[in-house]
Amino acid sequence: MVYLVIKIGVYPYQQIYELGHDYPFGNPATLQSGAYMKTYNNPEITWEKTAITDIGLDFSLLNGRFSGTLDYFYKYTSDILAPVEVSSIMGREVGQSNVGAVSNKGIEINLTYNGQIGRDFRFSISPNFTWVKNAVEKLANGATEEINNNRIVGQPIGIIYGYETDGLFVDQAEIDAAPEQLVSKSGLKPGYVKYKDISGPDGVPDGKVDAQYDRTVLGSTTPKFYYGLNLSASYKGFDFSALLQGLGGHKRLIGSYMAYAFYNGGQIQRWQAESCWKEENPDKWAEYPRLETLNMNDTNLQTSDYWVRNASFLRVKNIQIGYTFPKAWTKKIGLENVRVYVSGQNLFSFNSFYKGWDPENEIGTGDSPSYYPVNSIYSFGFNFKF
Repeated sequence: MVYLVIKIGVYPYQQIYELGHDYPFGNPATLQSGAYMKTYNNPEITWEKTAITDIGLDFSLLNGRFSGTLDYFYKYTSDILAPVEVSSIMGREVGQSNVGAVSNKGIEINLTYNGQIGRDFRFSISPNFTWVKNAVEKLANGATEEINNNRIVGQPIGIIYGYETDGLFVDQAEIDAAPEQLVSKSGLKPGYVKYKDISGPDGVPDGKVDAQYDRTVLGSTTPKFYYGLNLSASYKGFDFSALLQGLGGHKRLIGSYMAYAFYNGGQIQRWQAESCWKEENPDKWAEYPRLETLNMNDTNLQTSDYWVRNASFLRVKNIQIGYTFPKAWTKKIGLENVRVYVSGQNLFSFNSFYKGWDPENEIGTGDSPSYYPVNSIYSFGFNFKF
């Protein structure tokens, strides 16, 4: 399940005073050191409340060879502590109050089949699958959205909010025929990102791309699916086990140095050089725009589906192969059991993310996300039992 996490300091119910502010006193007035009430905190805040419904079914068939559990769950969390926005004329910040609510509902399936072929070959297959629908149910002051915090009522936590795109501009003629973009057309070049005009003041496209009407939900960083598979088998002295794990139904926004060539004086990656838009090959759907030095205010770098990637994956988490020597052999050397094995962790994954970048291994947020590869570990060892 997914939770709304908001950083809250200690003693959020107490008023906070800040030293270092001077006030005039006396006649003639002189400045005296004083304290300043920085935040109006709510002394009546309380613990969040949670209501959980869980309906499950456990079963076992075929003399226990096939078993599993089916669960439906619904969790509603209310009175979540969150900041409350007030008018700036108040002159003070306002602390957290019990104003938020989030729901999680879904199904969870766990199955196991234990089989045997002949006298010596045994195997077990255990798949699992979880589907979760997460949604923000309530925000402060009855608001339906907090765009700066990536929260919209009815949408999952962690939405990506930005512009839809129509590839890249191929030539000047396409620029001239396009709706007004985020910068004037005189500042556009072939190879720049082309943003879509999807709405306007009247709810229909108005020939101009702007932040108020033309941004939309592009996806969410919250997975909808969690799945895995445990496999095991044995044949005489040999044994095998494997664990596969994956997530699906979510996206990631790439940015900063990992996504933009020459960003803030940085370097260029091979995929950017090889896959960028070029005048000699004006590909509308090139993986990277026209090569130029960039900063965060450039029109190409606005949050859009051009920089959003499918983050679904299936990872081979662990594989182990072993062999246990016959007892008739091991007893000759005074040992009851000897097993040799080789194993590997994080061997490889199936995904459509960038090669070498792991969509689950994210460091940094906002306009500076970074994704790193997961280390693969290979082991070889012995187990002895005296």
